[in-house]
Amino acid sequence: MKHIIHGALALAALLIISAPGHAQNAAKPAAPTPIAVIDAQRVLHESVAGKKADAFIGDLRGKYQQEIAKSEEALRAEDQELGRQRSVLSPEAFEAKRHDFERKVQESQRMVQERNGEFDATVRQARAEIGKVVIAVVTELMQKKNILLVIDRAQIVASQTAIDMTEEVLQEVNKRLPSVPLKVPTAAELQQQQQQRQNQGPVKKAPPVKK
Repeated sequence: MKHIIHGALALAALLIISAPGHAQNAAKPAAPTPIAVIDAQRVLHESVAGKKADAFIGDLRGKYQQEIAKSEEALRAEDQELGRQRSVLSPEAFEAKRHDFERKVQESQRMVQERNGEFDATVRQARAEIGKVVIAVVTELMQKKNILLVIDRAQIVASQTAIDMTEEVLQEVNKRLPSVPLKVPTAAELQQQQQQRQNQGPVKKAPPVKK
């Protein structure tokens, strides 16, 4: 979320910086406030929509972790049983069972990749939906308060003059976005999103379901 907001706010700041040049004929324009800050992570996780999204994503992570753990446990048990049967099975029978086990391992690996892809896409969806509203709110506040630049608090080392707009942004985001309608993407949707990301360049991934 941080990189989405930070990049968008930088663009919004550039647009606002150009405003005095377009308003040279205006009578006595107000002196601009140079810098404001926003705690992007707080808005993301403490907003009403953010909390609901976190809950949905947490449930999804738990569901996928259980599914992956169940698959791994079944494979471990089958691997142990296959080892015990090696001394009693004919070479042909053992080889057939070994091939079947390897097939199941590959299927499990594909399942893990699919679940991680679904999880990543759901997180990106939540970030994007909340991020769009945050950007709109911040841009409007910049215009209203005549602010030249908004910076993510995480990027600030020290400042005596920057005003903090986090609480104001948080309240307005809550009014405009009470929830985020999240949907786990289908395989076709994942493929389409992957193609779009490849065209756009590298993106920041969500933590995988399986550590």
